[in-house]
Amino acid sequence: MIIRDGTINKTKNPTTVIAYKASALVGSHQDEAAEECLSMDQFVSAGMLPVPQGYNDIDIFNKRLVEQISDNETLADHASNRSIINASDTFNLFTGDEVGAIKDLRDALQLRITDYIDGLNERGQHPFLLSRPKQFQLESWANVYRRCGKQLAHFHPPAWLSGVYYPKVPKNLKVNGHGAQEGALELGRSYYRLQVSREIKLRQILPVSGTIVLFPGYVGHNTVAITDSDETRISVAFNAIGY
Repeated sequence: MIIRDGTINKTKNPTTVIAYKASALVGSHQDEAAEECLSMDQFVSAGMLPVPQGYNDIDIFNKRLVEQISDNETLADHASNRSIINASDTFNLFTGDEVGAIKDLRDALQLRITDYIDGLNERGQHPFLLSRPKQFQLESWANVYRRCGKQLAHFHPPAWLSGVYYPKVPKNLKVNGHGAQEGALELGRSYYRLQVSREIKLRQILPVSGTIVLFPGYVGHNTVAITDSDETRISVAFNAIGY
């Protein structure tokens, strides 16, 4: 992956280069250029997941999915996952032999991501577009957040496209003392280890149960902790890795 004259050459996976370039632009107060580099208005998609086949409504699907996640034998606090705080996560859910709601989620994500790719501008010159994969494989893991659980800002280097599906989100969440909506997904921060002291305008999405959010793997993202509820928040993160 090479940067020349401020541009990123077409590469198979420019995710890390784009993430670091955007952070460098933010750090040098080039906010307009950083926003153009991230292009969140163009590439971030949020909405409700269509009800997978075989379920009467999304609530029934989410209930089955939460049951399988809660029973997953790999669900635990993993010290190696340093961006997650006060939460448990699983290993890869899409192992090739998945069944039930997890298999149905995989099939639904395959369709949704394919539709996303088909809807992209064919003539754009952003490196995210130029590296659009002909095929992709999915990996996915679940996060179960306890009170005050959160994700620090990070991005997904292996992924061309990343996303989150929310089968369980507490209702009636408050705005915290810093003015951030508890339970929200924030997009646009730099990777927390870079310790960039400023930020551009963030995109904040407050999910409800059934929300799916898609974004390029280079987009930094974090969650706002829920401090006034003991109800767990469950999300399923995923990557589309191109080949």
